[in-house]
Amino acid sequence: MDSGAAVSAADKGQIVVAGSHCSEFAARYVAKFEPFGIVLHEAGRGKNDAGISGLPLFQALGTLAAAVDGMSAHIGEGEDTYNHGRISALNQKASDAGVEIGVPVKETARLMFKAKEQAVKVSDTAVVLENESGRVILADTIIGRRSRLHDRKHRRCQGCMGKWYCIECKRIGCELWRKGGHACTGSGQEAAAI
Repeated sequence: MDSGAAVSAADKGQIVVAGSHCSEFAARYVAKFEPFGIVLHEAGRGKNDAGISGLPLFQALGTLAAAVDGMSAHIGEGEDTYNHGRISALNQKASDAGVEIGVPVKETARLMFKAKEQAVKVSDTAVVLENESGRVILADTIIGRRSRLHDRKHRRCQGCMGKWYCIECKRIGCELWRKGGHACTGSGQEAAAI
C-alpha cells in the first residue's frame, strides 16, 4: 500500500509494506491495527532520526518493524518499496527474525512470514462461562485485548500489571484483577487500591 493511512482492522496479524515514513506519529496510527510485521520508509531519516522514530514503539508492542533506505525506493509508493526497497533500519524483533541491514524488502517480508508461522501464542483469552447475562473471560493481560474485551456486559478475570492497566480495565468493566506483584516503585501493588 502507498500509505500507512490505508492500514485497517483487516490487516491485524498481517505483514504490511507501505510507502509511508516510519516516524513515531505514523507508527502510533498503524500500531492500533496490530500488524504482525511492518516495513515502512525511512524518509531520509531526518533530524534526530525522526523518519525511523517509530521503530522503538513497534518494538515495545512486539511488532516486527523495519524501514527502507530512502534512496532505494520512492516514498509514498508501496509497490516500489516492496520491489526495490532495501532495509536501512530495524527493531530487535525484526532482527530476531533474521532481517538485516541491506536485505531487500521481498526477503524481509519472507522472513517476517516465517517468523509469523513459527510464532507461539504466549497469552490468549478463554471463555470459561457464557449465558444470557454475558461471558466470563480469562486473560493473562489486557495489553492488546481491548478490542476483544470491550463489551461492558462481560466480566473479566485478568492479571494486571499496575495502576494504569487496572484503571483502563475498570473503565471497560473489569470486575476482578490481581495484584501485579512487587514491581519497581510498587507499581504492581497500586492496582489493589483502585
